[in-house]
Amino acid sequence: MTKARFLACLLVTTWLGCPSGDDDDLPTPVEPAAPAAAVISITPDDPRTADALALSIDTPATDADGDLTTHSVAWFLDGAEQAELADAEEVASDRTAKGQVWRVEVTDGDSGGREATATAEVTVLNTPPSFTTVTILPEDPDTTELLVTDKAGWSDADGDPETYEYVWTVDGVSSGTDGATLEPEASARDQAVEVTVTPVDGEDAGEALTASTTILNSAPTAPSLFVAPTGAIGGEDPLVCTIVAPGTDLDDDALTYVFDWTVDGADYPESGGGWVGPTATNHPGDTVPAQDSAPGEEWTCSAYATDGAANSDVATATLGAGFDQVPDFSLTDVNTASATYNQAVSPRDYLQKVSGWYFGHAT
Repeated sequence: MTKARFLACLLVTTWLGCPSGDDDDLPTPVEPAAPAAAVISITPDDPRTADALALSIDTPATDADGDLTTHSVAWFLDGAEQAELADAEEVASDRTAKGQVWRVEVTDGDSGGREATATAEVTVLNTPPSFTTVTILPEDPDTTELLVTDKAGWSDADGDPETYEYVWTVDGVSSGTDGATLEPEASARDQAVEVTVTPVDGEDAGEALTASTTILNSAPTAPSLFVAPTGAIGGEDPLVCTIVAPGTDLDDDALTYVFDWTVDGADYPESGGGWVGPTATNHPGDTVPAQDSAPGEEWTCSAYATDGAANSDVATATLGAGFDQVPDFSLTDVNTASATYNQAVSPRDYLQKVSGWYFGHAT
């Protein structure tokens, strides 16, 4: 169709129509194209509670006509639109929590009101717990002591309760214990003990931390002592500090005993004291020779067990009242011719002056 004829057709087409001809086919009007939606995503791909959610426009929206005029962003939490986040590029971490489903929609439109919407969605995952330190207490354990894990710095973004898993090894071999403590019987002197502690929250495990220690020598227990003989007489009988129950040692070390004596609270032997002893009966220093004692004295024996590296507590035994075997009583002297007439006297007043005591009773 010629240009003139086309113009004429436009003038009369509303009431006469446009005549047809071999070259009078009109071009079909082209409808404006709708925009092509953007390609979007939310980062990170697997967010945790402590993560902020960020909108990423991986491929912008396009329009064949080149007339994009509108752009909007909407965020949805568990299906509900969050109006305060309209056109936001990010959701702050303090708005997110484990198990939430977040969706973002990006809509682009052209001048003709045509729109294209892109969608991305993520689920907020559980955050594994963490802690900062673990140690084994006591710091220098021996074979008598319970080992205890001491932990600090627990953190869980989801507010899950504080829980741990434990693995104990002794010289690299599993002890079979999965609790927070290890019994003394599980290890021996010089063995290396290690505990690996993992924070858990019921869903995930956090980073494990390890503590180790070496078991030290344990001190023996104190012996039980007795000073014999019970009826010893000062100046006549030697005094023997006797071990009635020996010390014990968890490490099975051979034990020796160290003895010490005091007489009336003073050290024995004393330099320049003219002492004969102490001498040995069963152990070095366990005996006070008879000539070193005198009636009326109080003798105390002290002793401890040693394994060569550690000592026990000190045990004591005392031979005191009755040591000189003199009766402990007094009577009023009724002999008017006596120098002690009407005074209280005791057999001890005549010690070593008489050889017998006679008592009478009359009514």
